[in-house]
Amino acid sequence: MRIPEPVPGSESLPGAQDEPDAGGVDNGPRQETWNAVDWFLGNGHTVEPVPVVYDSKAVLPSSKQDQLMAKLAGKYDAQYLPRDHFAPGTPLQQLESLSAGKPGQIRLSVTKILTGAYCELQKMYQLYMGVTEVPQTREMLRGSQEHEQIELKTHPVTEVHVNNETVRVDQTVRLKPSVEEAIPVTTPLPDELAQLYGLFVDETFEKSIAHQWSRNVSRLAQLVAFGSAREILVHAYYDQRRQQLYVGGEPEIGEKDNVCPDLVLISGVIDLLSLAGDETAFSLYQRELETQLDNPLDLAQLVAGVAATAASWSDLLELHVADLKTRSYRKLPPPATQQLNFVQVAMYARFLELLAQDPAETYQMLLLNLRKRGIDPATVLDPSLVVYLLLNNNYLIADLFRLQQGQDIGFAPFDASAANRSAENYTLGCLKPIFHSNTADPRLKTLQQTVPSQLALEQWTRVPTFELLAARTAQLLGTLRQFNIAQTAVDYSHQGEVFSSTARPYNRQFADHSIATGMDLWLAKRAPLGPAYKGLCQTCEFAPRCGYLHALS
Repeated sequence: MRIPEPVPGSESLPGAQDEPDAGGVDNGPRQETWNAVDWFLGNGHTVEPVPVVYDSKAVLPSSKQDQLMAKLAGKYDAQYLPRDHFAPGTPLQQLESLSAGKPGQIRLSVTKILTGAYCELQKMYQLYMGVTEVPQTREMLRGSQEHEQIELKTHPVTEVHVNNETVRVDQTVRLKPSVEEAIPVTTPLPDELAQLYGLFVDETFEKSIAHQWSRNVSRLAQLVAFGSAREILVHAYYDQRRQQLYVGGEPEIGEKDNVCPDLVLISGVIDLLSLAGDETAFSLYQRELETQLDNPLDLAQLVAGVAATAASWSDLLELHVADLKTRSYRKLPPPATQQLNFVQVAMYARFLELLAQDPAETYQMLLLNLRKRGIDPATVLDPSLVVYLLLNNNYLIADLFRLQQGQDIGFAPFDASAANRSAENYTLGCLKPIFHSNTADPRLKTLQQTVPSQLALEQWTRVPTFELLAARTAQLLGTLRQFNIAQTAVDYSHQGEVFSSTARPYNRQFADHSIATGMDLWLAKRAPLGPAYKGLCQTCEFAPRCGYLHALS
């Protein structure tokens, strides 16, 4: 099954007037921006009844459509698939039943709750057939590759080749640059390093989550130190009981082993987050921050330094949240699609705003995030994983040294639980060959100089867990609350080059309304919308028996 990407600009959304392509910055939020969601739910969202030529390769076999008919309508002999009421249960419950975890361990993404994108009806039909993720199309793969190329310009990596596999190591940016030897990447690895890197190749789900969260810590640190960062993970919860976005204050989310099934996890990724304002102001802010730090890579110092510095600059610096859209052509999408893109980036900004308001609350929200993914936050990180995180995130070194020495990191919710957990002979034994090696290779030397030998050669008093990553993430997000989220933007790129950027002020009410409207579909409080583009019907596997098309004809 697939959802094809329409040719850019070839088809306007129903009800939308054709407008000439335009770029540049639009600083004045038009009324239709605030009404975008209601526009899609109102009378403007209609598809003119036109003859549809079906792609025979895409049409679902009759037997499969009969099975879907029986599931949705309770009978096989109905002629058309229902368009309003689905059974059994809500779409959210259907997704939950398809997930491998316990009830409540489900996750929605911002793109899943984005109202009016493509065809909601098609997505619901797919969901009730057991499809939760559609295969990536050629256009989606191209977009992912282009996103990655732009990301690597801001966050470069070093590629290390091991046993026909490639391991990527992020290059931590330093506030006070150090002079390092050029490291060859083409010559074979010394045996000691080859053995170590061989441990990194097999990445489990837990290892993948740990790496993503560690990278998020590093990039949030780079944001407050250097002014910008890409691919920042954010999330929020939708309270099914109150039918609104969860804004904090519930003590039960901190209860161990409680996945809070009434709170639905919604996750997203901010393409570009930046501290913007007068260029001179940021330079002076950065200079003042530097005076607060003896070790710029020590997160305890960095968090305290930003807290002491940011207040002086909160009137001159502000947060900008941007989303990047890749295009097959150097041409903007139809106006209504541009509106939807602003709905999406407004949701990201709202999530960030909630995560920045209280580090202690955010810490509990992050632990709940892990539990909903089936990960115990107290899980002890495998020693080889810790080494991998160290190589990708030098900001962790000082904290891990504190754990080894039995010291607090300076965040009370974490320190209280860490002090009561025994290390049980925990060591980073896989690093020992590195520190006992006499091989003359700069890659070995860099590792020896970067990681304190005590981490490898001595026993640990406290163990590293997922809670450490959650704690530092919460603290770094908390440093952002002193900066106002002033602007959201959507950047359009073609072949790695941004050719248009449109900015609008952040509107919290607009974001909340957009989220609630999207969640109404998943909670069966409204019917799914039909196709946003007429051309989608031609390649839809459900088109011959679609109740929406039948009603139009």
